[in-house]
Amino acid sequence: MVVNQLSLNIIRSLYYSLQIYFIVFLIFSLLVVQNGNAQVYLKNIETKCKFEYGNQSTKYPCYKQDIERLDTCMSTPVAFNESAIKTPLNPNVNFNGLHLNKIWKSKVQPLLMPHERYDNVGEPSIASNGTHIFYTGNHYAAKSTIGQDWNFVDPSFDFKGLYAGGGNTTSSNATGGNATEINLFEADQRTMYDPHHNMYIWIRLGHPYAEGQITNILRLAISNDTVHWTVYDFIPVQIFNNADIIDAQFDYPEAIITKDYLYFTSSLVVGQNCEKEYGTIFRISLEDLGNSLNNPNSTVPYSVVLDRNVTAISPVDGGTNTSAYFGAQLKNNSSMKIYEWKEASNRIVNQTVPIAPWNNIHNSEFCGSNLSNSEKWWCNANTTTRIRSAWFYNNSLNFLWNSIMTYDNGSTWKPYIEAATFNINQNMSYQRKYHMADDSRPWIFGAAMPNDRGDLGIVAYYVTSNTSDPNVNPYLNLAFGIFNHTNNKWDMMSLINSSASLPVKNEEMKVDYNFGDFITIRKHPPSKDGYLWDIGAYVIVGKKYDDVDPYFIMIK
Repeated sequence: MVVNQLSLNIIRSLYYSLQIYFIVFLIFSLLVVQNGNAQVYLKNIETKCKFEYGNQSTKYPCYKQDIERLDTCMSTPVAFNESAIKTPLNPNVNFNGLHLNKIWKSKVQPLLMPHERYDNVGEPSIASNGTHIFYTGNHYAAKSTIGQDWNFVDPSFDFKGLYAGGGNTTSSNATGGNATEINLFEADQRTMYDPHHNMYIWIRLGHPYAEGQITNILRLAISNDTVHWTVYDFIPVQIFNNADIIDAQFDYPEAIITKDYLYFTSSLVVGQNCEKEYGTIFRISLEDLGNSLNNPNSTVPYSVVLDRNVTAISPVDGGTNTSAYFGAQLKNNSSMKIYEWKEASNRIVNQTVPIAPWNNIHNSEFCGSNLSNSEKWWCNANTTTRIRSAWFYNNSLNFLWNSIMTYDNGSTWKPYIEAATFNINQNMSYQRKYHMADDSRPWIFGAAMPNDRGDLGIVAYYVTSNTSDPNVNPYLNLAFGIFNHTNNKWDMMSLINSSASLPVKNEEMKVDYNFGDFITIRKHPPSKDGYLWDIGAYVIVGKKYDDVDPYFIMIK
């Protein structure tokens, strides 16, 4: 009888152990969903803080505590093509072939904004509900009611840190009142407006810092009025601490919204010397974010994808109601990885699709092995061939980026805007259709978006010259166009001309050829004013890095 009871106890113990093992296995399988070389992690994030812009007393809970030091690291160099492709593309630009009913322009120049916040790398992003506009550049933000003056918004207002006790602080118990403050905001802002939840979305990239490991913050803030903000901080070493990632920081954030979700992507730069770079995708419910605006201490679930086989992933704006799409260039310059994330699923699928080969804008055949020794402005600049615009149109996914081409077998070269189109109803069949090539002028930094009537609009820079060589001293002028499906060409018109050329003088008064890295075009919110597109862009007006004029533009 004792033996039987002992056997029964052993059986019960094994039964309960198997139950616990199964539960643990099930939880783990839900937390990490693998799809080939992309992993999906299910996480939660708590509200970091809430602040009222301009109210100094509300910002201190938003500060990051116990920072050991600020840190820097150089990004992984862009790989060169070993040989250049010299087959020219057919020109497809009909310049001065477009005449619009109305263009409304507004210079984004708030009276109280420090002039040094302007920058020749402008990176404008816009959020508009049709009446109120929230506008971000690389180092500033501004807001306005259409037709009225702009007000400066300091993106570092709440985005600061406090050094850990000792050394740089006056107290071992650092607080906003007695510790050394440092600005943690760095650059790379994105903003957009969610009409379903009346919610402005603001993403900012933080400066790298050390807290044991090197990391940084990608700060997500949401607001109904651009005054009262709720903040969430995404910190790489906390998110990927179970993925064998040490010393990691975000860079190059991009974002889109669908009906139900906010998706944002970012490169994940890994290692103390930035040796590796991976691609990430985040997904957060817009309803959860909207509900957190009225909840002081919210915890919001989110999903994050990590793909170690690409360096950057771009979200496709304006996708279907059931799926979000993304794209990544592969290192061979002749294929792309396309992702689909069904909104009702925790799994993400991807496939690799061959595309026509193209030239990296820093190709060594025309730039040389040392970029700074080149006379060509695009070789000297930090301009890259990362995807700069992606949109959904007529059941296709479309991507634009900077590239270079020749019409005379390599004697001369011109930047142009490369494109890749994939049909979602034909197994992602590839087509080169919406590129922007012109044998008489270079083009660079394109961004495209269809309007609600189905017209495909583009905003881009074209290069001209007065008396100097446009390869050395380019005037970067802004143009707008609509794709003409009858002749498969872009009908273009000039919007704004730069009154000065590259290079400019940077903060150290050294020659600086940098420009970009992107401009923005969005659908105009449905309203009675008849406008169809909103644009954020800028031009150069002087010879210093801060001699730029940013613009908010609406087009009918």
